[in-house]
Amino acid sequence: MKFEQALCSYDPDRGVPFRGFLAGCIQRAFIDRLRRRAESAVEYADDLPAPQPPIDNHLCLEELSRHVNDTLDELLPRDRQREQKILAFRLRHLEGWSVEAIRERMGVDCPNTVSQWIHRVRKAFEAEFPRRYPEYFADDSGLMLQA
Repeated sequence: MKFEQALCSYDPDRGVPFRGFLAGCIQRAFIDRLRRRAESAVEYADDLPAPQPPIDNHLCLEELSRHVNDTLDELLPRDRQREQKILAFRLRHLEGWSVEAIRERMGVDCPNTVSQWIHRVRKAFEAEFPRRYPEYFADDSGLMLQA
């Protein structure tokens, strides 16, 4: 759903690559979900006033970052090139490096190899993250959203 929304609101004239724009949209959606989950997790008695603690975006982002890193740390356990693949994924998607820069840093001959590594980790992550943290993919009514 976020992909479709991002596609409709994306403006290429602003100079931001679509992948970066989409990543920002998804990140904001995760933070909004965390905020709503934190607000709905606390129930108060009718006779007590409900204090309104401020939502700390930094803490929400830290929690999401921790969940992403925990998931990455356990992907592809039997792959003999696991560390290289996960490093390439982290550099590309978490730090914004180009495939060519990753290829040079890692001393790989072919950029396609780096792209394949990143793709493999992304596919594994896309399968594992929603399984581990389904709360990020449920809407307010409890129904699961499509990633």
